[in-house]
Amino acid sequence: MIIALLALVIGFVCLWKGGDFLVDGSSQLASKYNVPEFIIGLTLVAFGTSAPELIVNAIASFEGKTDLVYGNILGSNIANLLFIFGVSGLIAQFKITDKHLFKDLWVSFVALVVFVVCLFLPLGTIVPSSSFLSSLNLNFIKSCIMFAFFISYMIYLIKTSPKSPESTLGDNSLFSMLILFVGGLVGLLLGAKVVVFAITSLSHILGLSETFLSLFLLAIGTSLPELFASIISVKKGQMNLAFGNIIGSNIFNVLLVLPVSGIIAVLPFSDSLLIEVLIIACATVAIPLVLFFTKKTVIPKLFSLSYLISYVAYIIVIACYR
Repeated sequence: MIIALLALVIGFVCLWKGGDFLVDGSSQLASKYNVPEFIIGLTLVAFGTSAPELIVNAIASFEGKTDLVYGNILGSNIANLLFIFGVSGLIAQFKITDKHLFKDLWVSFVALVVFVVCLFLPLGTIVPSSSFLSSLNLNFIKSCIMFAFFISYMIYLIKTSPKSPESTLGDNSLFSMLILFVGGLVGLLLGAKVVVFAITSLSHILGLSETFLSLFLLAIGTSLPELFASIISVKKGQMNLAFGNIIGSNIFNVLLVLPVSGIIAVLPFSDSLLIEVLIIACATVAIPLVLFFTKKTVIPKLFSLSYLISYVAYIIVIACYR
């Protein structure tokens, strides 16, 4: 028990610092070779906050742990919306002034729809007529379709985002940049391997399902970069950055992390997880709706509190029934 908990803490620390090093090293390398700063932000930094989910899911896919794959992504997206958004919105009211963020909200919803449609598509799968829901999965073909949507989204971001002055991050030596990049990647791989081991061990020791632990514990652990980044951004008054971090991470999780996992191995989907998909969809759509009906750009703190309370209620429910 103690070993499993210690492994979990060590794994989360490796994921956290590995993601930091990977982003720093990638950003400095890209800047050194005159890649525009806005592209660095839209790709490398956004990827960095989703890197823990990506590496954990890749390893879980190789090991055939489907519950961890879906639980991590769906749990992380729920945590991003209900927990991180709720906490950040209570620290300071969200004031959404960037029109691109409204579009990204709907992109996040569309990404979820694409995921569900791909689950139900019979592409590359023999569907038993007697048990349609039990045949839901992500395979290579479906994952490639989802990844194509991700590439389209990235092209859209690059074409519609304003250019910014060239970055000056590339002042360090090439060797130090490579050390940061490789060190970050090794940290992520090591941390992911340890976390998967710890979650599996805890599920056996405590008699809890891997689904519950991945929806809650693993999801929170891999969402630490988003949590810290959002809270720091809110405290600095950078509300658009905090909000964009949350929504962007959800898009990356669905359109990048899941497809990569599905390309590695076929991922059978449990129909019980459709509840999580519905929660994410409702929480995503509720934000633009409250802004529309209040005719304001400010998210009320009461709304943020309701999200936080909803997350606590959700964790209690899955602890009892999963």
